[in-house]
Amino acid sequence: MATSISQLVLIFLVASITSVYGYKDGDVKFLKDDGSKLNSEYEGVVQMYRDGTWGGVCYDGTIPEFTAKYICRALGFEFVTRWVNARDAFPKNDNNEVTVNHIDCSGAADLSGCTKDWSDDRPTCEITNLLALACSPRTDYAVRLMGGSTWYEGRVEVYHEGSGSGHHHWGLVCDDYWGKSDAKVVCRQLGYGDPDKARYTDGDKYKSGSSGMPTLLDNVHCSGSEKSLAYCAGNNWHSENCFFNTELAAVICETASKTGVLSTAAIAGIVIGSLVILGFIVVLFCIYYRQSKMRKRNSRQAAVGNTGVGHGGVTYVNQGGMGAGGVTFITPGQGQQQVQYVMPGAAPAFNPPPYSPPGAAYGGDGGNKHDSANPGPTDD
Repeated sequence: MATSISQLVLIFLVASITSVYGYKDGDVKFLKDDGSKLNSEYEGVVQMYRDGTWGGVCYDGTIPEFTAKYICRALGFEFVTRWVNARDAFPKNDNNEVTVNHIDCSGAADLSGCTKDWSDDRPTCEITNLLALACSPRTDYAVRLMGGSTWYEGRVEVYHEGSGSGHHHWGLVCDDYWGKSDAKVVCRQLGYGDPDKARYTDGDKYKSGSSGMPTLLDNVHCSGSEKSLAYCAGNNWHSENCFFNTELAAVICETASKTGVLSTAAIAGIVIGSLVILGFIVVLFCIYYRQSKMRKRNSRQAAVGNTGVGHGGVTYVNQGGMGAGGVTFITPGQGQQQVQYVMPGAAPAFNPPPYSPPGAAYGGDGGNKHDSANPGPTDD
């Protein structure tokens, strides 16, 4: 009975969490790189949800394109443009779980119909061998970089929806009129780094894999402020005079915001800012320390000039200041007998005793005591 109740409670909690967050087994998302939001929403380390945990998908170097495309479609994008090992594209990712060992989408219509080999704490790959994808929306002028050693450089490929079934495809961009302003637009469209750091380069070193691809755009020339190639001037689709794949437009984008490597200016700014903050903290501490010392000194001075403690303690009063007789301490409970303490260098004050002890006498010679041991002056 207790076990049944525990199971019901567990089911209720899982159902509640699922209803609140809306996640279910098989849901996918892109992992944020290095704890910060990706500049490009179209790519990242693939994570799949399983029993309350997000984790990576094992990647052994190969994956069917339709499987990658199903993942992109589940993420809201139409196409997959690249798939690689996450450690190469996103070395700063903080994934620490593996939820799927393998995905088989043979015969499936979408990702929900694919067979998943859940790891269930028994992953078949290292935590670094995970799948990363770059996707693209289903729209004209979607771009991707291909043929480079990183995601942030390569020949420029552009997507064209076309008209009629089977006419949508990826193609090349001819490098006629291609320059830095065009490279800025491509890097801005992809969300890679600072567009002002973009560079155009020779496309011949990125031509591997481009054989047989059509050239879709030619004579592209942007001002540099456009948000995508769709807003740049150029020929119409397929209107080109390039010689196959020998005139390829290519770019190199800044990678700092993607890999977590800070620029020199950013590092200098952080150091200067830290020093300013540290200096401000030191100034505040010095002010506080000085005010604290002043408060303590004022408290000691106030204690000397005021009546002190009661009930069995020593009551002390200031009688005329340090230079005029010193300080007299009076001990309560002992007949108010005065004990005078004279500070060095101060003129001692004469205080007559409060009473005359038996047998004592005082003459007129300044108060000297006269008795048999100390006879007074005679007329002789």
